[in-house]
Amino acid sequence: MALGDFYRDDESFDGFRDIVRDHVLKIWPLPAGEEIFGYTLPERRVHSLKTASKETGIGTPLLNNFLTEAGAFAPDDARTEARKTFDAKTYQALLDEIPTLVAPGIMRKVIGATLAELKALEAEGVLVPRIKVAKIKSRWRISDGLSLLESLEKLAVQVDGDAPGWETILLAQRRLGVSVGSIIGAIKDGTLRLGKRADVFGYHGFVVQITEVAQLREPTQSGVAPTAREGESKASRTKPALAVRLARQPTIRRANTSMTKAT
Repeated sequence: MALGDFYRDDESFDGFRDIVRDHVLKIWPLPAGEEIFGYTLPERRVHSLKTASKETGIGTPLLNNFLTEAGAFAPDDARTEARKTFDAKTYQALLDEIPTLVAPGIMRKVIGATLAELKALEAEGVLVPRIKVAKIKSRWRISDGLSLLESLEKLAVQVDGDAPGWETILLAQRRLGVSVGSIIGAIKDGTLRLGKRADVFGYHGFVVQITEVAQLREPTQSGVAPTAREGESKASRTKPALAVRLARQPTIRRANTSMTKAT
């Protein structure tokens, strides 16, 4: 720069050099070690999407998604990769974390969960991916899964694999309609017992007593919560009841009468 070449040591330009240098350091994505008007930058202050991608080896589309959701860019920011800049120190932890995130398959193996169980945990906010963009596969923190397992294992008691009345958390949810989040919340506050099948690894080995889960259901209009047995038989009662209602419809009765006369 001309200012640096001709006025580097001119004391009368000290104030102006300071103003220009401070402005440059705020907006330019300069690397550590860069010299600006006699000042050597000790660490990077500003990244652009382009420089961050180059330093981390992460593609710019993926970085853009993470940084946008984290608040570095506005969702409608249409600047080029070189001009989309952000504070390097504020988002360094995110840049370091992205390569450590894993896909659903790895997350399931780590915590011992089925795909349906992992989806239920995500839907209930029990496990939250690092980014909400569903098209990004590697968005899970292993540490979050291990933390969930650890918290549940501290509360669980060992049960035999064939012990009657115990079911996995997801099966209990499907049978009785009590959300996975509510079940886990009740386990953590001590109102629901948690069992652990010794022969099953991880989250899939955690089980709950179906009769106890039934007590978490919302009361019906009569003010009485449905029992576990009622939950089991609900489906079997639906079809006969539907048949009776159809038989009572005028159209059905007329059709039946016509058929009788015809015979």
